[in-house]
Amino acid sequence: MPYVQHSPMNLEGRLYQILNQRIKLESAMALCYFQEGSITQSILHSIKYKGNKPLARRMGREMAHLAKQNNRGLPDVLVPIPLHPKKKKIRGFNQSEEICIGMKEVLSIPVEPNLLMRKVHKESQTHLGRMLRWQNISAAYTNGNKIPAFQHVGIVDDMITTGSTIEACYLSLKAQNPNLKISVYSLGFEA
Repeated sequence: MPYVQHSPMNLEGRLYQILNQRIKLESAMALCYFQEGSITQSILHSIKYKGNKPLARRMGREMAHLAKQNNRGLPDVLVPIPLHPKKKKIRGFNQSEEICIGMKEVLSIPVEPNLLMRKVHKESQTHLGRMLRWQNISAAYTNGNKIPAFQHVGIVDDMITTGSTIEACYLSLKAQNPNLKISVYSLGFEA
C-alpha cells in the first residue's frame, strides 16, 4: 500500500499545506497516495463503483488508527462528503459515509451524515481542472441539520484532488458556525 506516512514526499504535511492556503484547518490527513494505475486507485474503484462497503469500512478503520497516532486532537463528529440524492440512489450508498462508519468503529466518534447536503447534481469531475472543479462545486453544498454543540468537525472524503469539494463543504459549515474547528480525513490524495 502506498501509505502517506511511508511516502518520501511527506504527503500528509503537503495536503495540510495545500488546503490551509485557502481554508484554516485544524489538521488534514490522507491515508494513501493516489496515482493512476496504483493499488489506491483499485481500492477506490472497488469501493466507489463496485459497492465494496466492507473495504470502505476497513480503510476507514485504518484511517482512524492513523488519526489516533497523530495526536492532533480528534473531532467531536465525523461528517462524510454528501452525495446528491440521485447519485446515492444510483450507487446505493455513500462511500464517504462507509469510510466514516469504519472510523467510528475505532474512534467511537459519532457520524452525522446530514450536517451537509449536496444540493446540485453534477457529473463526475474527474476530467476537470482545478478552476472548472471549483466553479462546478462552489455552490453545490448546503447546510443540512443544524450543527449542535460540536466544536470540532472531521470532514471525511474518499479522494482529494484539488480540494475544491473540501473547501465548499468547509465554507458551508463555517457559515453556520464561524468558530467551528475543522479537520479533514481522506482515503486518497493526489499530490
